[in-house]
Amino acid sequence: MKRKIRVAFGEALAAELAMVSRRLGVSRTAFAKKALRCAVREAKISEMERRHREGYMRHPVESGEFSDFEQEQVWPPWVPGGSRRRLRRANR
Repeated sequence: MKRKIRVAFGEALAAELAMVSRRLGVSRTAFAKKALRCAVREAKISEMERRHREGYMRHPVESGEFSDFEQEQVWPPWVPGGSRRRLRRANR
């Protein structure tokens, strides 16, 4: 079930919304929905990052805690301006 909500925009933002949505070829509603989904997702990610950071502050990593896995971490050579796709092809 869809629920309608009313949102009041200032003139400048309403004009920008109309211009951008027209340029992208989408309705103002579709553009606003996508923007709100992105904002909600970013808020969730920020909350998870905050909790993660607080967890490490409460329980910091101890020396040697992850040293057992250092040999298993293999990084491809870094190539300035290169992409992972090119690196994968070069390593075949």
